[in-house]
Amino acid sequence: MQLITVGNVSYWDKVTPHGVRCFVCHPENDEIDPEDGLRPSQLRRVHACPYVANDRGYEAYLRLALELATEARRKDERSASSAAAITPSPEVPTEDDAMKLRNVAMATALAVGSSMPAAAMHAEAKQAVATTGAPRMHVAEPVWPDNGIAQREVGNGEEWPENFFVEHVEGKWTAWAVARPPHGETKGKALNFFTGEVLDVTGDFDAQYIGSFIDENGVEHHDTSDKTFYFKDGRPGGAAGENIDFSSPELTIPRGDKHPIWLETYQRKNHDHTKVIWSKVPMYRCASCSMDDWESFFSTAIELGDGTMLVSARKYVFRLRTDDFSPVGRADALHIFDESDVKRAIDGANARQVDDVFGDVLKTLHLD
Repeated sequence: MQLITVGNVSYWDKVTPHGVRCFVCHPENDEIDPEDGLRPSQLRRVHACPYVANDRGYEAYLRLALELATEARRKDERSASSAAAITPSPEVPTEDDAMKLRNVAMATALAVGSSMPAAAMHAEAKQAVATTGAPRMHVAEPVWPDNGIAQREVGNGEEWPENFFVEHVEGKWTAWAVARPPHGETKGKALNFFTGEVLDVTGDFDAQYIGSFIDENGVEHHDTSDKTFYFKDGRPGGAAGENIDFSSPELTIPRGDKHPIWLETYQRKNHDHTKVIWSKVPMYRCASCSMDDWESFFSTAIELGDGTMLVSARKYVFRLRTDDFSPVGRADALHIFDESDVKRAIDGANARQVDDVFGDVLKTLHLD
């Protein structure tokens, strides 16, 4: 892992969470789920819940979840007979109703010992919502602007826009990237990626995942329940997009008397993860680093449902294609190379026995 200063570490690295987001029964396991083909870290939050490390305590939690789910089912059964005689006016379920149903689906999955991923839980909860009262109006897939811009930035790199969510209000879709406040401040930043607008916002910035905020006009913005957008959180590893592995091997490159630099690689694999389709090395300048280093670290990502995703990279947010990792438009700060080209440049520098191998690699890649 690349050496970074204390002032520029990711929130996920510097905070010990009091709880975890429950993706599966054992949230510390980030292995690919064989049924869904995804890792827990790739999936967006369902709700927050405590994780009890003690097995006996965790079993008690599961039993409680089962009791809650069973009681909810029995209550529905008791009201079924009276509901047959009374025909209520159809109602569209509210956001609170949807959240309650999600929690019931989550509790049921946990209680039966299932490792159902969050995406499947969303689908189950939404199916339950759809069968309650009148059918929900069909929501069209979002169409994101093709404005030729694949790069935005927030702040100076002190805090990173690692939290993504999609808002849907009155037919309008907005992709937000939220940065927590710098140390000692109370207002964070929210970036509307497609317009480039940056707002000063308040919210629950102590939460592990920021899925809402309040702007300066007092308007609350929050993630939609109309569609599921997969979110890869800031835990090391994980995957996003078209089976793009964020835990691929690093390249270690010497720099003479300086500490070496580590460049991450990102690999797209086939469906059963037995073959590497391509391996890429992204590079961008780390403006907040003391030695003006180059970086290749992508922290979080959210898939936009159109074959593209947003990724956070320190102060930057990039929009990339999920099939080939290329920017969807102009991204002047970002350079993406085939891993084979970078390795060839490293081998050439080693063959010439230069002291600063990385400096020579930069020349070969035309980044000097």
